[in-house]
This record gives sequence, structure tokens and C-alpha cells, in this order.
Amino acid sequence: MKICKTYREFFYKVGILVDLKYSYGIDLEPCWGVVGFFKQHRLEELLAFVEKYPEYHIVSELGNNIFFNKVIQNRFGYFLAEGDQDPEIVYLGVIDPVRDFDYEVRRLMSNSGFPIFLKDKSFSEF
Repeated sequence: MKICKTYREFFYKVGILVDLKYSYGIDLEPCWGVVGFFKQHRLEELLAFVEKYPEYHIVSELGNNIFFNKVIQNRFGYFLAEGDQDPEIVYLGVIDPVRDFDYEVRRLMSNSGFPIFLKDKSFSEF
């Protein structure tokens, strides 16, 4: 297993795709914002896509900020990626407490209905 120490390192290394439609011309509508996040009911569609376009691959999110650079059935969600396809690359979430804290603050604030006014924009920059 090749463990990435930070969320950002993992996302850069495996090449998580952001802005699928406009930057890549991929006609798949993600479930969440512009990041190519897909819930588990879309896995078959993603598998068909990567079979047709082998330069892309699927990253699995198991929940709790744990990511594997391979397809694992029945997980929290999936991302399309174009970087390193080594299935041994993982991010285990607990290694980067600053990123996790920032993520939780933003999640809680967004769920509260209050606007988010944080100076640090590292979470939005993959």
C-alpha cells in the first residue's frame, strides 16, 4: 500500500478530475458541484465510461476521508481521475488533521445556512 500523507497529495497524484464538462468535455453530470463525485448508484455508468476511455480510472471514497485508487463496490462514492492508476495508492484521512478540521468547519457552516467567510481557500484548490 502506498499511503499519501495529505488529501492534496492524493488528489494530485491520482489526478482527480475537476470541472468535467467544461475542462475535459466529458458529458457526465456529477452528483456534487464541479468535482467529479458520483454516488454509488452511478458506478455502472462510470465503469462503462472508463472501459470506453482507458486513459481515465475510478477512485473510490469509503467515507470518513478514506480514498482508494481503485474500484471498490458498494462504497460511499466515486471520482473520475486521469493520473497515476496504481491501485496501491491510498489516502487514509486521519494523517492530515488540519485538512480534516478545515473540511469539518466548512461542512458545518454550510449546513447551518450561514455564508462561509474563511480566508484559507486550500480546500477549494485541488
